[in-house]
Amino acid sequence: MTVDLIPFKNETVKNIYCCNFIEHLENKHVEFFFNECLRVLKKNGVLRLITPDPEFLYKNLFFKSSYWDYFKTKVQNFNKKNYNHNLQIENFDCFIFYFAQQKSRFYQKYPDQEYHEFLKSLKYEDLMEELRKNLIFNEDKLNEHINYFDFKKTREFLEKASKLNNIKSYFILNSKKNGSISSIMREKIFDYCSYARNLYVDYLKEPYK
Repeated sequence: MTVDLIPFKNETVKNIYCCNFIEHLENKHVEFFFNECLRVLKKNGVLRLITPDPEFLYKNLFFKSSYWDYFKTKVQNFNKKNYNHNLQIENFDCFIFYFAQQKSRFYQKYPDQEYHEFLKSLKYEDLMEELRKNLIFNEDKLNEHINYFDFKKTREFLEKASKLNNIKSYFILNSKKNGSISSIMREKIFDYCSYARNLYVDYLKEPYK
């Protein structure tokens, strides 16, 4: 699945919609996927990407807020079902559990508190790179996130794919929910299962002048 070509010829697709997908793949597979998307995309076509927004969520770690209650419930339910650790669930636990479940102390039979404190000591970019390190795609655990894509990283990957596809001009836009630059992808059937905590990115290939 991660190495399959998109079954369309070059420049034959007008719109591509990708929601909550790339965070489940390693970088090399996302690069391959972006290359394929831009290959099949028509001129003036749009690739819309939706993925959890790590930078936004990271900024919400540092103050008391009910925002994390939903995540705490998920961690608590997982803990009760598995190891039932007697640990207080912190906002930081929710963040780790969301972006790299396997590195959460609640995912481990014997929690590694030293590693947990190490993660807490890292700045944003270093933390995100540490979280994705050594995690691999697993078809048996499709619900688990193993990667992250903020706007900066997404843009860099799209720029690289543009260069590989010899695309002369393009726009990469930090979009909003229900705010695609594609009129089709602003219809109600799109974005309905996404969240405010998501990042929305539109890529416009070689726009008409």
